[in-house]
Amino acid sequence: MEMGSDEKVGLMRKGFEWVKGLVGKLGEVRSKAIALGKDDPRRVIHSLKLGLALTIVSILYYYNPLYANFGVSAMWAVMTVVVVFEFSVGATLRKGLNRTFATLFAGALGAGAHYLAALSGHVGQPIITSIFVFLLVWAGQDLHNRIALNIENLAIFLEGYGSVECLKSLQDEQFTQEYKSILKSSGIEETLYNSARWEPGHGCFQFRHPWNQYLKIGALTSQCAFRIDALCRNLSSSNIQVSQKIQTEIQETCMEMSMESGKALRQLVSSIRELTQPTQAQIYTQNSKSAAKRLKTSLRSSDFWEDCDFLTLVPAATVGLLLVDVVECTEKISEAVQELASLAHFKSGKAEAMQSEKEKVQPNIGVSFVTIPISSV
Repeated sequence: MEMGSDEKVGLMRKGFEWVKGLVGKLGEVRSKAIALGKDDPRRVIHSLKLGLALTIVSILYYYNPLYANFGVSAMWAVMTVVVVFEFSVGATLRKGLNRTFATLFAGALGAGAHYLAALSGHVGQPIITSIFVFLLVWAGQDLHNRIALNIENLAIFLEGYGSVECLKSLQDEQFTQEYKSILKSSGIEETLYNSARWEPGHGCFQFRHPWNQYLKIGALTSQCAFRIDALCRNLSSSNIQVSQKIQTEIQETCMEMSMESGKALRQLVSSIRELTQPTQAQIYTQNSKSAAKRLKTSLRSSDFWEDCDFLTLVPAATVGLLLVDVVECTEKISEAVQELASLAHFKSGKAEAMQSEKEKVQPNIGVSFVTIPISSV
């Protein structure tokens, strides 16, 4: 009897603790809901609207004539409400129209694929259907191409920037449009990455392809674009007036940094598109780093600051230091692409392959040349 009563007491105590914990959880949810409503009342209103819309659509789903005609497919109406419902009317209409046209287009493609597959007979139908499935625009391929295009846009700007006067402001909107397109592409890359990692191996992209490395490269590319944007804004807003000697020294170094960085990025683009090792990019990266080092040394030199107005020299030095940041970003992008090439097992480049073939064909015969001074002849 005592054991039975102890067990009942233990069960009651556990039940009381469970109810107490549940009440505490409900209290936390209530507090968070109140805080959310005070912070952004639109979310509360949006949730009420969404709940009302789902209730109305669900009632239509249980309407017998509608269910008799569409059956279980009527549940797609409920899913459509969840997908397209947004905070504003314009956003909801936009997503609704996009979903409508996408559904019509996809339905037409599906009907056409089914018709062509049916013409091939009972044996060929599953084969043709599978071919049509794997002929879709892959998200992984889109992500691969977009990363290469963004790096190419940086290269186009830097190569063009290296061929103009470095200390003059840039007013050409078309010239600066190349890097500005990168600033808006991070969300697209994230979406493509989330889709690409679920795709099976296809084409040059095998199973467990390092898709997350593309996000790293994309983030570094965006950082480089932001630094270029800061550089252009500084050039547009500053009135740089320095002596001809200082202008020539900074200008030549800046143009060299920009041009060499652009060439390095151009090599990285070729590496990504051709799936080859980016061996040549390291040469241009080292050249740009050497130019950046020379600029830093000049700015630290006391001779550089003699007989100069400090206020007029600072804007010119700022332009050079901003470009040094771009060079550092270029180096990081190069390292990230090299890491991608290693993880994805990119093939060796043509130049490297030809060099290795020459080494195999031509043995080392040990010939050396000796320079003979003219006076000894």
